[in-house]
Amino acid sequence: MAYFEQFPTTTYDPTGSNNTKTIKDILRRVSFNKAMVSNRSLFSVYDIQDGETPESIAHREYGDPNLNWIILLFNNILNIPAEWPKSQRELVAFVNDKYDDPNATHHWELPQSSGTETRFVKLQKYVYPAIEITNYEYEEQLQNAKKQIKLPIKDYLPAIQNSFKKQIIN
Repeated sequence: MAYFEQFPTTTYDPTGSNNTKTIKDILRRVSFNKAMVSNRSLFSVYDIQDGETPESIAHREYGDPNLNWIILLFNNILNIPAEWPKSQRELVAFVNDKYDDPNATHHWELPQSSGTETRFVKLQKYVYPAIEITNYEYEEQLQNAKKQIKLPIKDYLPAIQNSFKKQIIN
């Protein structure tokens, strides 16, 4: 079932003339509790591929593109254009629109190693042996961080839908 179809209705008088309309109460906010979304037995980690949408993933994984809302809510994604990874084509267009020179230096990163782990410290100016990060590379890093999501296991969907329905009605 599609996301907004599940919302209850309310009456609304847009002009104050006692001429009410019945509308979906879209001002309700629902989220899954932290225990649910952190329980590793209820989801798998999924890497979004170039050009995939919540609808295409829901269709392939659950057989219904209208279950895209489950993927979005489970990952607390409220603003798809800002929080869902852009396709490669969208990213190139975005970077070209945002920056005068996509290949200009955005910042520098200095690798810091501790045992087997390496982290990068962001710097505003060059210090040897820092690595130059261009505007394009910076935006690509931001997009790559968005590519890994939690994909609820198909067998768990009825419980997720029931939890949602309970919250949306109250």
